[in-house]
Amino acid sequence: MKSTTLSLRAVATSILLCAFLLTRADGLISSEAASVVRTNAGKSPGARGKQLATLQSYLLTQTVTVGLDPSEEADSKAICIERGVHIWNESLTDSPFALARPGQKPMIVVKFVNSIDPGGDVQGQVEATRLLHWGSSVSYKIEGVLLVRRTTGRRELREDEMTQVVAHELGHLLGLDDAEDCVGLMGPFVPGHPRLKPSREEVGAVVDYRLQLRDAIAKLSNK
Repeated sequence: MKSTTLSLRAVATSILLCAFLLTRADGLISSEAASVVRTNAGKSPGARGKQLATLQSYLLTQTVTVGLDPSEEADSKAICIERGVHIWNESLTDSPFALARPGQKPMIVVKFVNSIDPGGDVQGQVEATRLLHWGSSVSYKIEGVLLVRRTTGRRELREDEMTQVVAHELGHLLGLDDAEDCVGLMGPFVPGHPRLKPSREEVGAVVDYRLQLRDAIAKLSNK
């Protein structure tokens, strides 16, 4: 069985003013996520197996558990994580996210930090690693860290603001890119004005992208 590792790093939610503009749905998916569907798998069984595992890992065919870093006290931060997961579960009929059970190690560990490496006003970041396996069978594992900066300006984030940052970063795992508008979840973070649900265009983009992934998986599986 062969394996490889894919990494995703998404930096998001800079504190910027933005206009309330509609964004075309076909431009909401990140170039990285879109390239997975367009990739030609090649003719060899190994190449097809690797591509099939890649497609499954972007579709997130396995439930992805999300939860607070076990070293942190389960207080309002845990509630914000639960709400961030719920936003996508309510918006998508096939949402892959689930809140980690007590005592269960989350696949995506949420950490609340004082600063994030890129510096500036970056409010959140998600880094995920996909370990792909192919050979006699095809599978993958995903694990990652979702960072939320505790403060904005000189004050602590409010619960609704933390919820938005969590939901925004989970949007990246679904394939969404950062947006310039302040309509849905994927636009810049605006202190004091949290947005707590994806726009219709964002939901449509994710639904369409997941359909494309399923179609690509079906075609590759039938070769």
